[in-house]
Amino acid sequence: MKFWLEQSFRIFIIWALVGSTAAAQAQEASSVSFFADHSFKVIEGRCADVAVSGSATKSGSTFTAQNLTIQCSIPRMTTGNRNRDSNMWEMLGYPQVQQITVLVPSASAKAGKAPVSFVVRMHGKEKSMTSDMNFEEQSGSVVVSGDFTVSLAEYDVTPPKLLMLKVGDAVLVRFRIAVPVQGK
Repeated sequence: MKFWLEQSFRIFIIWALVGSTAAAQAQEASSVSFFADHSFKVIEGRCADVAVSGSATKSGSTFTAQNLTIQCSIPRMTTGNRNRDSNMWEMLGYPQVQQITVLVPSASAKAGKAPVSFVVRMHGKEKSMTSDMNFEEQSGSVVVSGDFTVSLAEYDVTPPKLLMLKVGDAVLVRFRIAVPVQGK
C-alpha cells in the first residue's frame, strides 16, 4: 500500500509541475501593448506583466475559451519615459486602482477570425465591447490575438497633457493571449 501511495504522490507532483510549466509558458507568450496619439508622435507602451486565467478546449477544429480574465497591473505599464509613466498611472487612478481587467465570459471559434464579446474594467468603470479576434493553436495553447480601441472619456479618464498638448482620447490596445488547452 505504501508503494502505491508513494507512486501516486510522484505522479501527482509530475502532473502539477507539467501543468504549472504549461501555464507559465502561456503567461510568457501573452502580451498587451497600447498606442495613443500625441500631436508630435504616437506614444507606444506595453504591460510588462500580463496575468491570464481561464480555460480553453479544442474539439475538432473549434476552440472554446471560458472565463478568461486578462489583467494588466497599472504600475507595470510602461512607455519608456518615467515621468510620462507616472502621469499615466495617476491618470488611471493608481494607487487606488491597481489594474485594468478584460473579462471574456465565453468565446468559440474555428482557427481564424471571429467576433468576441468582452468587458473592459478600467478606472472603476465597466464597458462591454465586441471585436474580431484571431484564434490559432500554438504549442499546446489557444492563442487569441487582435486589437480594440478604448475611449478614455468613457471611463472618466482625462487624457494627460504633454508639452501643453493633450494626448488623444482614443487608445488602441493590441493583444496576444495564450491559454493552455485543457486535456493536452
